[in-house]
Parts: sequence; C-alpha cells; structure tokens
Amino acid sequence: MPLIKLKAGVKTKIDDRLAFERLKKAEKAKKPQGKNRLDIIEEIKKDIEENLGEYQDAYRCIQDLDELHEYIDKANAYGTLAIDTETMGKDPLYDDIVGMSSYFPGEKPVYVPINHSDPISGARLENQLTREQVAEEIKRLTTKNIFHNAPFDLRIIKRWLGVNLNCWWETLVGATLLNENEDHSLKPLHEKYISHKAEKKFGEYLHSKITWNLIPIEYAYLYASHDAIDTWDLFEFQKKYFYNTERQDLVKLNWLYRNIEIPMVNVVVDLTERGVAVNLDYVKELSVKYHKELDIALKKCYDEIANYQQLIDEWRLTHAKGLSNPIKVGSDQQVAILFYDVLGLKHGLKDKKERSVDEDVLNYFADKHPICKAIADYRGARKMISTYIDKIPEITFKDGRVHTGFNSNGAKTGRMSSSRPINLQNIPSDNTEIRQMYIGQITFRDCPMRSDGGYIFKRCEEIKMQDGSYQWVELLKDGDVLSNGETVITTRIKELAVLVALVGNPSTPIHSRIRRVIQGADYSGQEPRVLTDLCKDEGMLNAYTVGKDLYAEIASISLVQPYKECLEHFPKGCPIKDDGEGHWLYAKLKTGEEDGKKNFEDLDYSDINPDDYDYDKLVDGETDVYKAGKKRRTQAKRILLGIMYGRGAKSIAEQLFGVPLKADGVTVDKDKEKENKKKAQEIKDSVYNAFPRIKPFEEESKEMVRKFGYVTT
Repeated sequence: MPLIKLKAGVKTKIDDRLAFERLKKAEKAKKPQGKNRLDIIEEIKKDIEENLGEYQDAYRCIQDLDELHEYIDKANAYGTLAIDTETMGKDPLYDDIVGMSSYFPGEKPVYVPINHSDPISGARLENQLTREQVAEEIKRLTTKNIFHNAPFDLRIIKRWLGVNLNCWWETLVGATLLNENEDHSLKPLHEKYISHKAEKKFGEYLHSKITWNLIPIEYAYLYASHDAIDTWDLFEFQKKYFYNTERQDLVKLNWLYRNIEIPMVNVVVDLTERGVAVNLDYVKELSVKYHKELDIALKKCYDEIANYQQLIDEWRLTHAKGLSNPIKVGSDQQVAILFYDVLGLKHGLKDKKERSVDEDVLNYFADKHPICKAIADYRGARKMISTYIDKIPEITFKDGRVHTGFNSNGAKTGRMSSSRPINLQNIPSDNTEIRQMYIGQITFRDCPMRSDGGYIFKRCEEIKMQDGSYQWVELLKDGDVLSNGETVITTRIKELAVLVALVGNPSTPIHSRIRRVIQGADYSGQEPRVLTDLCKDEGMLNAYTVGKDLYAEIASISLVQPYKECLEHFPKGCPIKDDGEGHWLYAKLKTGEEDGKKNFEDLDYSDINPDDYDYDKLVDGETDVYKAGKKRRTQAKRILLGIMYGRGAKSIAEQLFGVPLKADGVTVDKDKEKENKKKAQEIKDSVYNAFPRIKPFEEESKEMVRKFGYVTT
C-alpha cells in the first residue's frame, strides 16, 4: 500500500485517510447539537409533508429495474431530460451518490434511490436499485441533458457510477449570463422567476445536521423530484431569452452560451477530476524552510517593537487591556492599537478605513517605519505557509493530486475562477519554489501480453530495461533485454502506438512508465489587444501589424523615451554591456557614441559589426532583461490598464509615483500629490492624443451602460 506524508514525521495509509474522512462525516451526522438524529428526521419529515406533501401523487419513486428501463426508453423518445443528483455531501471526491432525480414533460418527476441507509444501524436499505443497475440504465440515455450546476452532477455520476453524460443546457451558467448580480442557486432563481413564493433550500431541510442518505426514501423522493422539475422550469424560462432572434444582444449571448460556455462544462469537469500532481516530499522541505523564515520574521517584528517599548509601556499605564505581552502581530486589532494609538500614525489613503492595517496601509508606512515592513514581511510569510504549503498534504487525494474546483464564470466579469480546496489560479507567480510543488506526475504500469503475443504501448511510454534504466519504447532495438529478462525481437510504430514483440512470446508483463511535464502558457498583453480590436484605433492596429510591443509604444509616447528604452528585453543580436553593478545596458560604439538605433524601425541588429561596439555579450533575444526598459513598460501597463478600468488621474498617479509623504513619514504632501496628479493627467492625455479612438470608445461604452444597464462587445 503506498504511503502519503501528511505532516512532518507523520505517515498514514491513503485508504485509512479516506476512511477517516468518511468517519468524521459520519460522526458529525451521528452527533447533532442539541437533538438526536431521529428527532431531526422527524422534524424533516414534518417539514417536507407541510411544504411538499401536495406533490405526493404528482411525483414518483422508481425502485424497480424494469420500471427504470421503461422510463429511460420514454426519456430517449422525448429527447430532453432534466437531471439532478442527491449525495452525501458537497465533495464529489469523497461524498457518494445517494440517488438521482429527473424530469421531462409527459411523465411525473422521478427519484431513483441508490444508497439510503437505516438511521439507527447505518445499513443500506432494501428496496433500492444498486449503483451498477442504475449505471447500466443511464448509459443508454441518448437525451439532451439539462443540469443546474452541471460540473457537480457530472462529476458525481462519473466518479460514483462510472458513466459520462453530456450536458446540453446548464441553468446555473444561463442564469449567470442573463444576470450576474444575483444569487444563482436553484431555489432562489426558481422562487424569483417561476413560483414567486418562498422555497426552502436543501440545507434548510437537513438543518446541516445529518446527511441525505438518512432521510427516509418515502420523503426524500418528494424533495429530490422537486429539484428536477425546478431545473426544467428554469430551462423553459431561460430558453425564451437565449432563443430570442429579434434582439441582437441576445443572439450574441446565445452564441456565447452555446459555443463557449456549454463546451466549457466538460473542460471544467475534466480539469477538476484530473487534478494536478503534488511532490509531497518537496512540500515537507518547503514547510520546514518557511517555518524557519516565519520565526525569523517574527523575531524581526519583536526587535522593531522593542524600539517603541517606552511608548507601549506608557500606553498600558492608562489602558488595562488591548495589547498582550508580547504584542500579537497577527492580530489586526492589536496592530491597529500599536499604529494609531501608541505611535500616532495616520495614513492618507482615502479608499481605506481610518484604522486599517491591511497590506496597502503597511506598504504606505513601510519606507518611514521599519516596524510596518517587518509586520508586512511576517504576514506574507504566514500567508505563504497557511495558504500554499501546510494545507497541501491535507487536501491531496489518494491519487497524489490536488483536485480543486473551477467555475467558468466565477468572477463577475465572466472570468474563470478557482476555489475549494485551494485557488490554483492564485499561485504566486514570483515565487518559483511554491510553483515547484506541482509536478507532472509519473505513472507506472505492467503491460500485459496480447493474445497474439505482442505488447502495445503509447509512444510516450518508457520501458524498464534489464539494468534498471528506462528507454523510450520507440527507440527499442532488436536484441535489447528488458527488466523481465526477455529479449526484444521486433518493434513496429503506428501513429501514436508501438507494438513490441519478444523472443518466444513469453506471457510476463513488461514494466513501463509515463513521465509528464506541466506546460505553462499565458496571454501576452491580452487587455490592450482586446481594446485595440474593440476601439479600432489605427495607431494601435498599426503597432500590432508591424510587430510592436504596444506597452513599449505607450511608454515611449507617455514617458517621452526612445522606443528601445521601453522594451522589457533587449532586441536579439544587440550588443550589451555590464555597468559593473549587475545591470545590463545598451553598449556604445568604441568611439563612445550611441549607435543611433532608437526607434522600432532601427532595431534590426543582424547587419551590425559587433567589433564596432564596446560590449560584453550579444543578446539572445529571450533571456536578457533590460531592467530600466521593463520598469518603463510596467509603468505604461499601469497607465493603459488604469485608463481601461476607469481610474482617474489621482489613482494613476498613486500607482506610478506612490503616495507622497512629508519628512515625518505620516502626513501626505498635498503639494507633491497635486503635482503628481497633474503629471498623471498629462500622461493620460498623451495616450488619448496618440490613440484618438480610445476616448470615444470609453464614452460609447458609458452611454450604453446608462441606456441599457449593461455593455456588450
């Protein structure tokens, strides 16, 4: 049995950990606070009778295989089906399926119980279909399937029944596209748009005290079946909008829904189910390292606090409580007392509360007050440990992978988000150590012999050789001896497969492995490219057409610098020289003069004679960063993104120049602030002047919001 390291010095069998997780859930269900399970079940039964009792004859519970077979036939004949699952909990990795409900017009909504249990003994109840029986039947579905929160249901059905179903309509996604500013849970949506009366949610029935499998089947089918018909009702409601061909905005929305959002459902399911592999040994090493750094950071905090001990002692003379001894630097309340009451600090950030001690405030004070930087460093180390390191072993599944949730419309802007149990979209980009925790997993297998005596491998597989090394399968040669002692007689490659035959056709398996890598990719300047396409500014379009870096172009215009001085990387083939302080600069000619190459059109270095330059190396065009140019380009990025996201001159000034403080390190220098704001406005205007279609596009977008309440592209 493989072992998985949970914490330093602790090991446990994977199956034991899974059993422990299930035990915790079971114990939680067994020990409701204040009432026992039977009392709670009685309350739920009464609750369901009062709220859903009228549907007792309108809904149907299928507990017979022939009856389910007939129902599947009818569903296939109708062609469309709403489906919902009931489970032990909210995590498809651990929480088993309990039952399935479905609905289509012409038939009663139905519920198929699978794993209901006796609330006293915990034994599985009789008179239910087995998961194998249900799986075989739903494999026959040819319907267009409707779900609410499809990724959850599809994962449950895939993991616990072994069946892959299609998603044709997703009412949660549909609701998000139609109105992102509301609760997208099934019950609130049905209550708001369909029934127009209060409806109880799943959690309100169970009171978060027991699991669904303990609800008696004769009551469970009422609630579950109701979910299926609610999903269908919501589909019918949404269909009126997505199928509207008279409004062009809805035509575009339907195209987005059908061509991007619905196909994304399967992508999300695959991403979540596949997960990402973790190097737990490396995680343990990082934990030890970062905990040491945390201790050092904490000591630094106390060293800095010691400089103010007299002030702290004086404050304590008149305040009986508020600051512990030692001060808890992880407590916002105590840090606020230290900053604002003891030290008398005041920040000038208008978008922050008066006694805020968040990251922006700490950075605001950091230059003048070392204690602020020390606390910021401590918090950063603590967050790194708690968010990205120490929790990883606890959330790693038995396959050695972290399976995090993804939501294709998780952000209000429509961007994908990642959540429970960790946000994999928020791994620090500037910390390569954290990123190295996630690896391309190596998997092993014993390949059996086929009936014809051959062995079939993927071309990406490696074969274990007699000496213990591995060899790519397609590079095997006649006469090579494998780890099982057998000799290769021939190999044949066909597309992505390799056939291997051995001398004498032995039946022993061949050991192989597949090594995987993680490949990263990112959009380059996605926002300005989109803006260029939308506003159709000729200058921006031309910049991309000829191959310019738009951020560098904006930096050149707004900061009044030559184009080459605003590039993040030196041009390929360019001679550069170390200034003696670790900074690379453009090399000058041996005469001491500049080479005259300043603009985009001049930056072809393929025809130069390097011997004319006083240089240390020639640029490779990929790895040589020009730090001064990168800084200017970053400023241009802040300028353009500030314009795109509606920042005013003052906000852009703070991003470019920071908040100016007087010598006391506390008071905002209003004159300097005014000067910086003026500079920012001039820079902003220079961008508008250079690319005259940006400003009208902004105004057109604002007018559309005022008129319709939304924008489209």
